Amino acid sequence: MSDKKFNRRFSLSKSSKSTKVKSSRKLSVVPYKRVPFTADVSAYILRLYLRESLLELPEHAALIVGDNLKVKGALGLPNVALYADAAPGYDSAWCSNADHWPTASTTTGRPLYPIVLDAQAENCTLHVQGWRTTTGLLLQQPISMSLNFTPALAKFALREMHPLLGSAVGLQGDSSLHMTLEPLQLHLPADCYTVRIQPMKLVIGSNAFLSSIMGLLKLNKMQSTNVEAWTSTVEADIFQNGQIISKRMDVLLGSSLGSCKGVHVIMWGHVDTVDDVLDMTLGIPADTLAATGIKELPSDYVLPVPVKGTPQAPNVNWGRAVGQLTELSIKRQVTKGLPWLSNVISSFGGPSLDMTDYSTAPPLVGKLPWEAQDAQHGGVALGADLTEL
Repeated sequence: MSDKKFNRRFSLSKSSKSTKVKSSRKLSVVPYKRVPFTADVSAYILRLYLRESLLELPEHAALIVGDNLKVKGALGLPNVALYADAAPGYDSAWCSNADHWPTASTTTGRPLYPIVLDAQAENCTLHVQGWRTTTGLLLQQPISMSLNFTPALAKFALREMHPLLGSAVGLQGDSSLHMTLEPLQLHLPADCYTVRIQPMKLVIGSNAFLSSIMGLLKLNKMQSTNVEAWTSTVEADIFQNGQIISKRMDVLLGSSLGSCKGVHVIMWGHVDTVDDVLDMTLGIPADTLAATGIKELPSDYVLPVPVKGTPQAPNVNWGRAVGQLTELSIKRQVTKGLPWLSNVISSFGGPSLDMTDYSTAPPLVGKLPWEAQDAQHGGVALGADLTEL
């Protein structure tokens, strides 16, 4: 990780702590749930067996993980090597030579011995490998996880990162989503963790937020039905003090809808899980605006629509959004057909019709999966005019 990225995330972690201190919201008591638990861990000359045990997890986490949690692992170089020999496809070369272990630092400590852990439950698999150090655990790579889709996953995890995903009712093509969890500087414990979820094909159930988006874009056929949603990589920085910074997520809505290739929208922003406050932006990019009739915009143009409220009930001033669309349409018509009129309107105190300074979205995380698919099939562009649907 670059020093610039580390400093940005660390300063955000420190500064956002004040949000938690000043919060007037009374923290609720977190309910816990007992999950059946077994373990088999080799540690030097010892071997720990736990059978028919119980592990208490926060209720939301327990619902996501599921029952029958089984953990296997090894501590120490000889045990990790034996673990690798017994696990098909697992390679312990990353820790086999102590001379190649990470150098000691004040932040991550001095490596003492390697650790590998694998966990499996009803809805989850997880893999961890790294070194026990003088300050905690230094990961050799981000923690990898696969999670079966459940309503609890959508309600308690996906919704916190992007409210549009909170009404997901299923996955298409795969029963699991695949993700990594990367603590700051790959060191545990940490103040900040980056979650990355590979692109997903979700089915989004009908809800007010989605219906309003479809209404804004005049997609009446899609307002009362479940909609396929194909996402880009979903990435968010999750801070210990309850703040979540959700990076740009691109979504193709209704990509299986008749003659239309789908509706491309973008979301990014901030969620305060302590005070349950949403401060995000819904971006309508140039390709979607072109399908509504506002054409020949710069390819990176994005119409920003503020999204407030809570993750459970996003609130958008749709009247203002309609006004933004109308103003943009006028701007485009004036700059295209009567460019001289822009200066006249501005001189009388009217809104600026200058199209040289415009809004864009944050950088894309990864690639758009539907563009990769289109490239394999001859580069098909987004299809029919949305105004025809």
